[in-house]
Amino acid sequence: MKKGKRIVAFLLACVMVLLAGCGPADGWVYSKGAVKRHVRGLCDERVKIVKVDYVSESPREVDYYFESKERNLEFQVRSYRMGVGFPGSGTLGYQPHIDDNYVMQVHAYYKDRMDPIFKGIEEYTSAYRNPLVEKTEDVTAIAQVIYDANMVYREERKYNSKQFLKDYPYCYISVHAYTTDEEDSDGKDGFIQYSIDGSKKSAKKIEKEIKFSLAQGITDGRFSAKQYTGLEKITSKQHATKLEHIYLNDEEMLYDNNSSPYVYFGLVTDDYNYAKYDYDVGSYMMTCDVGMVADYWGSPALVIPEYVDRLGGEYKLISTHQEERKLNLESAWRIGGHTWRLKAKYKDRKDDNYSKQISKVKLYKDGKKVPLKVYPGWDNRPLITLSAEDFCKLFDLTYTVDEEAGSIYFYSVEK
Repeated sequence: MKKGKRIVAFLLACVMVLLAGCGPADGWVYSKGAVKRHVRGLCDERVKIVKVDYVSESPREVDYYFESKERNLEFQVRSYRMGVGFPGSGTLGYQPHIDDNYVMQVHAYYKDRMDPIFKGIEEYTSAYRNPLVEKTEDVTAIAQVIYDANMVYREERKYNSKQFLKDYPYCYISVHAYTTDEEDSDGKDGFIQYSIDGSKKSAKKIEKEIKFSLAQGITDGRFSAKQYTGLEKITSKQHATKLEHIYLNDEEMLYDNNSSPYVYFGLVTDDYNYAKYDYDVGSYMMTCDVGMVADYWGSPALVIPEYVDRLGGEYKLISTHQEERKLNLESAWRIGGHTWRLKAKYKDRKDDNYSKQISKVKLYKDGKKVPLKVYPGWDNRPLITLSAEDFCKLFDLTYTVDEEAGSIYFYSVEK
């Protein structure tokens, strides 16, 4: 199927899905029983209906008012006909829908106790607080605020699960510091974020994390060591977060191939033209593809062909038919008389756990298995990351790093 026809078919399918189940404004709405089931799936505490309000016949709307049996908390659930349509099309029809304000009311339940804790801290939005570190000593007080807020919200565990608190944190804390970037509009930048989700993490541990991230900002040149003193012991053990320049045999890699015989769309390989340090691994990490070019993922990133091409080799994607949502992926390349073969499995994740969509990655060189330690990609795309050491195994390379220059240099072993 041609690309244009694919797009038309996709748009038609979207219209059909959108309009499926549409009807008049005064059509049916979810029943009282359905509303109760919705509430049971929403919260764990015991509640009861105290009022039903028949708001409108067209569009039909029935509001249910609930009250907790365990605390002074009320909330509302709406069962109504929701208008649907495309931008500029107006309302094409109506579908039954349920929504509620339970989470909002839960958060309001703690507001009187939270407000004194957050006193003096910028409220960027209702969901974000932005404490500012003006000097290193401020970190201790900010860490205490985060801990105290978590202890208050932790009481919600009496009424709801730990997962509920993680899914619906009271707010987010984005810790800010003054930047060295003259182009920054307000001269401040967020460098670490916390969810107020009832965590038991101690104030001391939070303080240590914030100081480490603040020091990392100094190491990366975002923050001034003169402004934020006393972090020299931390910065002396840190590495630059990102190396923006990659060289192969003294020529910069731009990842600028924008086409491939294996894909309909352009490539986005240049989105990954960097190395990033991972303290848990103790190495700079490189993004790598596993030959995933399925249309349903849009434009892919193909890193391996970039290096094979630069090294004068030949690359072949073996698993070219990728229509299914569960795939056996395989690619091969030849450089200087040696042949590599890479195999992996892909499986669509319905739970959005993208770190597990690529598995069982195996590399072979001249028929012999090469050990690799594989890590998830940096985002939700079907990619992996490898330590710089393991990345070298893909092409018989060695490497050095110049953090001050923001560069990683790869060299052919036989050069």
